[in-house]
Amino acid sequence: LTPGMGVFAPFLGVAYRKLPRMEFAGKAQQDRITPLGLKLIAASLLSDPLARGALHPTRLAAELKRKGLLASASKVDRALMQLERAGFVRAQGRPPQKAYYFEESPAVWSRLVRAETQTVLRRVAGRKLPPAGTEWVYASDSALARLTELSEPLVPVIAMSLRDFRVWQGEQPEGTLAGGDEDAGVVIELWKEDPGFLSARQCLNPVELALSLRRQEDPRVREALGELLA
Repeated sequence: LTPGMGVFAPFLGVAYRKLPRMEFAGKAQQDRITPLGLKLIAASLLSDPLARGALHPTRLAAELKRKGLLASASKVDRALMQLERAGFVRAQGRPPQKAYYFEESPAVWSRLVRAETQTVLRRVAGRKLPPAGTEWVYASDSALARLTELSEPLVPVIAMSLRDFRVWQGEQPEGTLAGGDEDAGVVIELWKEDPGFLSARQCLNPVELALSLRRQEDPRVREALGELLA
């Protein structure tokens, strides 16, 4: 992503000089890609083995569980059917032999940058980083700074699943949230599904990171996103 709303991603074989703004007014009928579907797309674009070849819901659910992402076979099947409707995957066969195959990466990326997706549910301000043993990854500007040459933000930004956040708040009273951003020692993004899925260097995976920042207007951030995608 560049300041001129372009994308140069040679590892995907993609170069767009101009991309449409990601605005969705008047598109209420559009099928929003679910958080699970988005993670499957990220796995495909990042060439993760679980998204290669034939995808069977039951087997894929087992593979996701081994990677720490709990999803039933029926939930995986619904996500894949939605991705089929949106043109990200194609289906072959009939149940129970029905299998799904991701399209080539350039086609997947082209659809993704135009799709409506759910990333961050909301942000909250905390006094300190979660304690050791709590599941979280760096996100937003903090992740981008760790993966590129962007300067670190003054207040670190991390991401947690809503479930892990609730567990932490219940078990770690010293992590009680601050009253407002002015007291924040950390900004916490809450995600529906585990943001640690496909993470590297304790950072949100590049695909979901780019999507969570795609409305950013700061040219430094957009330049760093272009560096990340390249």
